[in-house]
Amino acid sequence: EVWFLDVGQGDSILIRAPSGTDLLIDGGSGKRVLEQLGKVLPFWDHHIDIIMLTNPHADHVNGLVEVLRRYQVNIVVEPERKSGTQGYQRFLEEIEISGIRKIRASEDRDFMIEDDLYLDTVWPSSGLDPNDPEDTNDISIAAKLSYGDMDFLFTGDAGEEVEKEIEEIFF
Repeated sequence: EVWFLDVGQGDSILIRAPSGTDLLIDGGSGKRVLEQLGKVLPFWDHHIDIIMLTNPHADHVNGLVEVLRRYQVNIVVEPERKSGTQGYQRFLEEIEISGIRKIRASEDRDFMIEDDLYLDTVWPSSGLDPNDPEDTNDISIAAKLSYGDMDFLFTGDAGEEVEKEIEEIFF
């Protein structure tokens, strides 16, 4: 199941595998993500297996700070790009306090969530310098979720040119 959560400004997507494994991509700009998670997850379930942050902008990361405070999280997948923003720094502090394992995303990093369910990070390209992009959005993590014959492509805030490059890779 895939839910595109209404978090107001920003993005947040929850994926639940058939076995119950949960993956949350981004968290929006505030606490609204908690309300939305409460609508789709069982009331007793305060565990999210994997959180993926596509980019360190406030409309993706700020809500994840609240999720990290209220949910048990196993793994955080983070972008190459760092940020000095207050929200991103709080995000890193919560990861540290909770002892959550961090994985840096790369174009060739793939995750087998369970049998027949894969999450492949397809962007940013390994040829890009994460410290000197023209636009931070263009080094957002983009990932392809595959389950059987169904695919989803999550592009973070990638711009039109990057989306065209990703399209050429897959289509």
